Amino acid sequence: MAENTFALIERLTSPASPLPELASGYSRPRTVFFTFLGVFFVYSFRTAELLYSLLFIASCVLVRSGGGPSARGATMAKALFSVILGGLGALVGANAVAFIMQRVLGRGMSWFKGEFEPLILYGPAAMCGT
Repeated sequence: MAENTFALIERLTSPASPLPELASGYSRPRTVFFTFLGVFFVYSFRTAELLYSLLFIASCVLVRSGGGPSARGATMAKALFSVILGGLGALVGANAVAFIMQRVLGRGMSWFKGEFEPLILYGPAAMCGT
């Protein structure tokens, strides 16, 4: 760990350091980094905005068209209530596992060693909570 820290200090104190650019303030992101199932994607921030907007619009259309004529206000309210309770249950389940990992086992950051470890560790707890 000392070698990593030393390399980081050397980098930040060198003439090629990015610190002077950071002192000028916030700048909008220009690149998006995304990984999915071990595949790494890099694309522009503008492309990300477009993709996320299209996904949001498609989701709204799907929700609106999926209700049909039988979907009344009471049915939608029950569905919304169920989704909220499921989300809270998933939050409680995942946080219970996090508490056990941190306080009981003393391995709070062990999920951080790989991309799929959080899914393996917290996924079943979140599903049970839901």
